[in-house]
Amino acid sequence: MNKILIFTLLSVILLPILSSADSFEVNEIDQFENWANEHGISIVGVNKNSYDLYYTGYDESTDSVNWKEIPGVLIAANSLYTVPENVLQVMYGKTIYFSTEYGRSYTVLDSFPDHDILVGLNRGIILEQNINSHTVIHELGHIVDYHGIQGIYNDEQNIFDNFLDDRNLIFNGMDEYSSDSVVSSGYVSSYSAVNDAENFAENFAHYVIYSNEFLEKIDTDPLLIEEYEFMRDVIFSGFEF
Repeated sequence: MNKILIFTLLSVILLPILSSADSFEVNEIDQFENWANEHGISIVGVNKNSYDLYYTGYDESTDSVNWKEIPGVLIAANSLYTVPENVLQVMYGKTIYFSTEYGRSYTVLDSFPDHDILVGLNRGIILEQNINSHTVIHELGHIVDYHGIQGIYNDEQNIFDNFLDDRNLIFNGMDEYSSDSVVSSGYVSSYSAVNDAENFAENFAHYVIYSNEFLEKIDTDPLLIEEYEFMRDVIFSGFEF
């Protein structure tokens, strides 16, 4: 068969498929935008990493990019869709910054213009490349902890403030952090031993994303029972993944 004819036939077959896939992704992104609006969450695309945003701030005229074209947006969307409504309340009035740059991501607890720190940024989370579910839910966990429970900087979404004492008792561990990936008893991951904030965020992420693995860890490490029950009974109102 003539090569030109074969190419033409393939084009006729594949173009509608590719167009359909592109259309589906656009619809998914529009759905995410609507979801964010319904939850009082702003979405912004940035061309800086969190380090640069921290020290040089955010200027919409030079630092803004189309967030809908940034890789990983739908990964973040599908991760956030799994979180129950009562927990998502902590993100009301906050911003998700999608970055084109690579990094570890960051939680913006507040802006400090008097000290030239995080100038121009709203409270929320910065998601850097490569975006993955663990990072998204981990950073959300920091918002739940710092704003939802601790009410730091007088955040209006201090919806779990009655449980601050329990939070401190359960997540303030005493083991020294080691970077050798060895998980100490009472910790859901090696990184959770960094400090109480990372301990909370790691437990939060494991409860949402790796619930079965979390329960399996409890079988061999009963010290994790309190962490799991706190997530289940306090933060997620009895909901299990």
